[in-house]
Parts: sequence; structure tokens; C-alpha cells
Amino acid sequence: MKPFISIIIPVYNVAPFIKSCLHSVLNQTYKNIEIIIINDKTTDESISIIKDVLQKETPSVPIKIIEHAENKGLSSARNTGIKNSRGEYLYFLDSDDEISTDCIETLSNRAKISCADIVIGDYIVQGSSDFFPPLELGTSIIKQYFGYFLRIC
Repeated sequence: MKPFISIIIPVYNVAPFIKSCLHSVLNQTYKNIEIIIINDKTTDESISIIKDVLQKETPSVPIKIIEHAENKGLSSARNTGIKNSRGEYLYFLDSDDEISTDCIETLSNRAKISCADIVIGDYIVQGSSDFFPPLELGTSIIKQYFGYFLRIC
């Protein structure tokens, strides 16, 4: 079955965070996903942590680990993920971030209901002494010339 959502995770020197990031994706309530991990030539143990988690967890969704021959940067890693994705929608997840267990389900439901090209969700910044105002989006559909854009909370 073709995945509805491709989750693309570029990885470069994120050993302290990658386990939590990966667990947040593996524990999604929505399962019609594929996970694409791009090793952007990380120099720490990030990839061995990922492989260890995948060996212990036995994921129920397809996972690809793609290796860059040299560090190319975040944009290039995301582009590699796009080229290797099969989903109707893409979700870019930074490897030092986590998502709630219902994140993909909530966003995919809104995308299906509205036939949206883009779905945006709120975020919360944790673990920083800097102030980041919460992103609080109302629910609305914005009609544009090239399609519909949906904002959800």
C-alpha cells in the first residue's frame, strides 16, 4: 500500500536527541506512513543509535536509511528525502525535535477532509531559556489561485 505520509528526518550530529525523535515517530497513532532517514554524513553515533532502536523496536512501518557520501546540509538532505519518498504528503521532522503521538493522524485527517495542499500545525518550544511565543493558529481554509491552504490548531 502506498503511504499517505512520508516523514523525512535529516540526521547530522544529533545523538542526544535522535532516540526521542525516532520514538515519537514510531509511536504515531496513524500508521499509513513511511519514514525516510537521511544520514548527512554525521560524525557522531546518531546512526548507530537509530539502528539500535530499529533493531529493538521492530517497526510496523517502512523505514529507509539513505546515506550521503559527504555532508551536504539540511536542504540537500531534505531534497534527498523528497526524491526517495512515495507518500502523497511530506512531513519534515528535524532530528532534534519530537512530535505528539497523534500529530500525523490529526494533520492527515485535516488534509483528507479539505483536500489541502499544505497543512500547518501549532508548535511548542521546550527546554530553552529563550522566549518563543506559542504559534496559535485558528482553523481556516485560505483559498488561493493555485489551490487551498489549510491552517489548523
